[in-house]
Amino acid sequence: MLPINLFYGLLILLILLPLIIFRFSRYKNSLKINRYLALGLVTLAALLWGAVNQLVIVRDDNQFQEYALFFPQQYQLANQQQLAVPYQFGWRKAVVVNDGQLPLIYETVKYGSSDTEVQIIGVLPYALLKNLPEPISYRFTQPPSAVRLTFIGSDLRGWIHR
Repeated sequence: MLPINLFYGLLILLILLPLIIFRFSRYKNSLKINRYLALGLVTLAALLWGAVNQLVIVRDDNQFQEYALFFPQQYQLANQQQLAVPYQFGWRKAVVVNDGQLPLIYETVKYGSSDTEVQIIGVLPYALLKNLPEPISYRFTQPPSAVRLTFIGSDLRGWIHR
């Protein structure tokens, strides 16, 4: 498991590195190669961003840890049980692990004019919830009543709370 902030930092580096290489290249013959390298690294960054699973581990004191998951992992819960955390194929999948005695709620928040239903799913103590409809955007904070939508007329976002 890779901490999510480190993962996002590496993605930014993958995007900036080809731009730096392309900008400071002095050889005109290698211009075509540098363009392909830049395009390839940016494409790789986009694929990694979409293929990674978001793993959020929540404890009873509402503290959470967020990781990037690339393959199945084992996680030891606070009650000493081993939990198999699966990797899910697909675009922007999320998993929540409730590592405490208090139940947890996953809810989708709808913005814009969408005809999709808002979902509310409970997470039992010391349990895992996978195949979430949306990645988790809000963690124990009240989501805003409106967000700015750029290209699409609606958006769904995940929210975990007690």
